[in-house]
This record gives sequence, structure tokens and C-alpha cells, in this order.
Amino acid sequence: MSHNAVRLIVGRASRHQPRVHAGASRAGGFGVASATVLLALTAIALRPSAAAAYHLPAKFHLVHVDFIGDPHSPEGIRVNLDGMDATKASDGSTVVMSGEGSFDPDFRLADGGGHYRITNGAGELQVEGAWKVLEFLSFERMPGGFPEGFKVEGPPPPAGTVITTGILTMRVELEDHGSGVLEVHCRLPTAPNYDQLLEGVVLTVGDSKFSEPVHVEGAPSEEATAIFVPEHMPMSAAAAGERIMPATLPATGHGPDSGPVWAMVAGLMAALAGVAVHRRRRPGHAR
Repeated sequence: MSHNAVRLIVGRASRHQPRVHAGASRAGGFGVASATVLLALTAIALRPSAAAAYHLPAKFHLVHVDFIGDPHSPEGIRVNLDGMDATKASDGSTVVMSGEGSFDPDFRLADGGGHYRITNGAGELQVEGAWKVLEFLSFERMPGGFPEGFKVEGPPPPAGTVITTGILTMRVELEDHGSGVLEVHCRLPTAPNYDQLLEGVVLTVGDSKFSEPVHVEGAPSEEATAIFVPEHMPMSAAAAGERIMPATLPATGHGPDSGPVWAMVAGLMAALAGVAVHRRRRPGHAR
């Protein structure tokens, strides 16, 4: 539920709240105030924790791909979700990242994480640790898929989703290395502008920008990415204005069941309604 939605509910409850005699029960007045405050606190709490409270409909993976047939002109691929994507910076240093996550461009939510390792130009380890998503920044879906008859072997897409060409951008936190911006670039063979797109990850952290995904021409395998989105998602998923969060979202991403959250909200609303009914029944109550 969005902040505006709960604010609207609380506002309506306040406008229609009956006035109370000076001698009215302090417990009754406290009950209405407490229920209203709890609803407001619920609205505030839902916003920062929304990515953890709701299943997010889109998914990204850093993957490992083995080519079927000639790597220069493969007839298909075998996909393993445990990829180790490598990207170089201009100074010769390299970041290697693994991981996955989920996102919803309409509500600007994202979660996920994995592991990273940074080496210098000589291949010496500089820093490594876990990374996690802090914030959704943007997502652009583009046309492009696999040609007809192309074999794709591996785990099936999450229910109700399809793989897509696109660029996902998130703010991330790298353990022992600070925060940065991570871009996940996924390009598929039939993308109209295939040669102008990247495949892999781009990471900007501190003064370093790892912007050159590493691919070995003619190798039998490579590290890549996969982005899965609901089939109905438009090609350009611009950030939408704030809207009321639906009670359920497609269960294709991270996050615990949303049932407990909505049960809590429903319980608070029931409590507020019960207090209001009790107050209307009080003898001598002002109208």
C-alpha cells in the first residue's frame, strides 16, 4: 500500500471522526488516536521495506553460457545461473561479479546481491566481499530475442515472464568498498542495434569505472546476463507516478509472502472501525 493510499484512509477517518465530550472515556479517545497513528506508521514503514515485503515481477541473473555447436555461429546455448561476469576498467583493473535479484520498474523497487572481486592490472587481489542492491534507478526494455529454432537449455524463465534485451541500473553497496552504480546489460541476438549494445555488467564505484565487459572471441563459453520480465511489460518502462500498491504482485521475484503485511493493515482497520462503532453507541455521545 502506498503512502498516499494510507494517508487518504487516515484523512477520511479523521474528517468523519465524531467529536467527544470532555467527560468521554479517555480509553476510547486513546483507542482512536492509537489506531490512526498505527496506520500512519504502517504507511511510513511500508515504503522503505517494500522490496522485502512484496514479490517483485522481474528478475535478473549473472549467468554462465556454454555454446552448442560452433561458438562463432552457435545453434544454441546452455545456461547456468551461476555466472562470474568480468569487466575491465581503463587502468587494467578488473571486477568479477556473481549474483541475482528482482525488480519492479513501475514502483521503483529492487533487491538482490551476490559476490564481487576486484584485481589490479597485474591480477593481484585488491578487495572482495558481498554486494547488495540499495536502490532501483532505471530500467529500459528493448526489442530483441532468440532467432527461430535457436536452442536454449537451462532453468525455465520464472512463471509469467520472458527473457528480454534491456539495461537495468541500480545503486549497490559493496562490502568494504562503499556504494556505487551497477548496470546489468542483456542483449539478445535479434536486437535491431545488437552491435551497439553491451553484454555484461558495468560498475562505477568511487573513482573507478569498470565499463568493458570481458568476452573472448571464439571461446566455447562466456559469462553473460539474463533479464526476465512479465510479457506485458512495455519496451520502455519509464518510472510511473506514485500509485496505490495492489494487494498482490506476480510471485516471480524475491521477498517473503505479502500476506502478513496486509493482515496487519486489515487488523488495524478493523480495530479502528470497532472503536468508531463503540463510540457511536455511547449514551450522550455528541453528534
